[in-house]
Amino acid sequence: MSAASGPPPTEKENRLQFAAGGDVRIESIRGVSDTELAERFSPVLEFSEQQRWDPVAVDDFLSASALHWTNGIQIVPKGSVTRADLWRDCPRGVAAPCYELRLGCSAKDSDNAQRNCSFGRRREKGLHAGGHAYVRVLRWRDRQGYPRRPAQPPPFGRKIRKLLQYWLFYPYDDWHAQTLYGDLRQTHEGDWEAVTIGFSDDAPLFAAYSSHCGGTWRDWADVRLARPGPTVMRDTHLVVGVAEGSQANYAAPDAARAPNWAPCAGIPSDKASAATFAYNVRDQTGEWRALTIPDDQLDPVGEHSAVMGFPGYWGSNASASFETKLGKEYVLQRSGRGPAGPPFQALWAEPLERIFCTATWAYDGPRSFEDCGEQRARLERERRARDR
Repeated sequence: MSAASGPPPTEKENRLQFAAGGDVRIESIRGVSDTELAERFSPVLEFSEQQRWDPVAVDDFLSASALHWTNGIQIVPKGSVTRADLWRDCPRGVAAPCYELRLGCSAKDSDNAQRNCSFGRRREKGLHAGGHAYVRVLRWRDRQGYPRRPAQPPPFGRKIRKLLQYWLFYPYDDWHAQTLYGDLRQTHEGDWEAVTIGFSDDAPLFAAYSSHCGGTWRDWADVRLARPGPTVMRDTHLVVGVAEGSQANYAAPDAARAPNWAPCAGIPSDKASAATFAYNVRDQTGEWRALTIPDDQLDPVGEHSAVMGFPGYWGSNASASFETKLGKEYVLQRSGRGPAGPPFQALWAEPLERIFCTATWAYDGPRSFEDCGEQRARLERERRARDR
């Protein structure tokens, strides 16, 4: 062993150490370039022992896929798709998304260790550097510009001047949930998730974590940051607990938590959490492995970038099933599609509206914040009082 390499890390040194956002002094971001901002705040991802996928660049997924119209007609055969094939417009009169990437990997194919068409594999415990993120920076102007602010004022109001989004691509989504009555499974090719950080002119204000069809957010004082260590170079990196199989994001890597899958199906949010816990449907997260994304793997993008500009779905073979304890299987979904590209998702198009003003997103922290409706009502009362 060389002196440069040193002794192997101890068990404590090989685990991520944490600090609360409110306990870490953040240098002003005024004048900081987009590149430096992305590097300074890039997330550290925590996974459970059973997680099979890391966030990756899309290239291997593309080369293993075929490109189709959404009507099923193949355009580019499997093995020949590249980023250049993503530069496409939909035909006149056809709404986007109008294309579909097909990996050809069903749930049963994913389970086949010899085929391994979902790119899944188990990974080593501890702290590691790796992964890939597509980074988007958004700014607001006072009178015009994209994206617009919500009609209902969000928490922090006009203090929000800039958003930083890390879009994470996973080759596959395979969510298992053990319930009192049987096993629930939901799968599809391709998966896009996002971590969003909101800033004032000087400092971070909040962080938002996508999960399933919604997500959660926290005031910056209550986020979890990674302390510098073997693979963590700064004390400003946001820690994100990634759920096993679904890749849903959470503010902390707790052992298990209720996902927000029920609101996606139209179940009221006040009943969703209770129903989830009652039937023991949980997202599994953990601290088996932590991944820091290298600076050179932070890929700046906009809506006109090849990856983000693709007007199509990233995958097919979406399915959902429920198998009872007695072995009877119920098919809940068959032959659906993977997710649309980020620019065709509300979190890209209307991020503040999505995070703060929709039922499938919720505040997850110890403080008290007005929601959009409450804040709008308060501002209207104050305006009327001034006009008297």
